Amino acid sequence: MERTVLITGCSSGIGRATSEKFLRRGWTVYATARDTDDIEDLGQHGARTVELDVTKEDDVENAVETVVENDGRLDCVVNNVRKS
Repeated sequence: MERTVLITGCSSGIGRATSEKFLRRGWTVYATARDTDDIEDLGQHGARTVELDVTKEDDVENAVETVVENDGRLDCVVNNVRKS
């Protein structure tokens, strides 16, 4: 069974590395960032890219709805947020 993960903050650092690791392990990866141009290359490697600013409730709801509509499930969330 294919598993699905939503990962926030994928434009760099831990979020990007986490996305790459999940992709290598065969998960369906929804990689998110405030600017999807920053994660376009993850999309080219099989991730599904979604615009998401975790400080905006509507963005969060839309991202989760996108995953559930496309895949019918969400198995894991990696909330990779940098504290200021």
